[in-house]
Amino acid sequence: MPPFSTRDAIAAGVSRKQLRRAGLDKPFRGIRSLGHNLTQLDNLCRAYAVHMLPLHAFSHVTAARLMDLPLPRRLQEQTELHVSAASPGRAPQVRGVVGHQFSGEGVVVHRGVRITCPEVTWVSLASTLRLADLVAVGDALIAGDYPWTTIEGLRSAIAPGVRGAVKLREAIALVRLGVRSRPETHLRLSIVHAGLPEPVVAHPVWVPAFGRVLHPDLSWPEWKVGMEYEGDVTARTAGSSGMTSAVSKPSSTSTGP
Repeated sequence: MPPFSTRDAIAAGVSRKQLRRAGLDKPFRGIRSLGHNLTQLDNLCRAYAVHMLPLHAFSHVTAARLMDLPLPRRLQEQTELHVSAASPGRAPQVRGVVGHQFSGEGVVVHRGVRITCPEVTWVSLASTLRLADLVAVGDALIAGDYPWTTIEGLRSAIAPGVRGAVKLREAIALVRLGVRSRPETHLRLSIVHAGLPEPVVAHPVWVPAFGRVLHPDLSWPEWKVGMEYEGDVTARTAGSSGMTSAVSKPSSTSTGP
C-alpha cells in the first residue's frame, strides 16, 4: 500500500481510531505509511509527495541524494528533506522539512518524484558545500557515457546575483570531464593547491603489455607519469553512487616507456 493522506482515508470511510493504530507510521502531519522503510530516502520522499503542492520540488541536498551525487557523509545521513517552493509561494513549514524558495524553473521527475534539475541543484549546493565538494558534484554531473548535464549547462546556471556566485564561478573553473570519484577530485585539487602542475584526467595510454588503452585517473603525459587513486572498494555504498570516501594512498605509474 502506498503512503496516503489522512484526509483521503477519512473520505474513504476509515475512522480516526483506525488512523491511530500502532502499525501505521506517521512520517509527516496528515500522512500515514504502512510497511515502508522510511529510513530510505526514496520511501520518505514518496510519503511527503502525497501532499506536496504542484509548484513544490525536492531540492538542495535531497535532490542531490536522489541523483546519487557524491556528498560528504554528514549530508548523506541527513534525515530532513529539502523542499523548494516556486516564488512567490511560501517555503513549506513542516516538521522534518527544510523549506526554500526558487524560481520554479528547472524541475524534472526522477524516481517518481519532482526534483530540481541537475543545474539548479548544483547551484543550490553552493551554500552548503565547501569548494572541493562543490567541484566533486560538478565532476559527477558531467561524468560517464550518459551525463546529467554539461560544463556549459552548469556555467549557464550561475545567474547574476545567485547566492554563492563567487564560489560557483571558482568551482566551474575546476570542474573536469572524466573524473570517476569524489576522492579523485579531492586528490586532483590537493595536487594543484600544493603548487604542482595540474594533472590530466583519464588521459589515454597505450600499454603494450596489456594490448589495450588504459586511462589513469590522473597523469602528466609530458613526463610520462600517471597516478591512480586506490579507493577501498569495500567502503562503497549505494548512497554514494559507488564512490568511496575512504582515505588511501595514491599509486604512481608510468604512462609510457
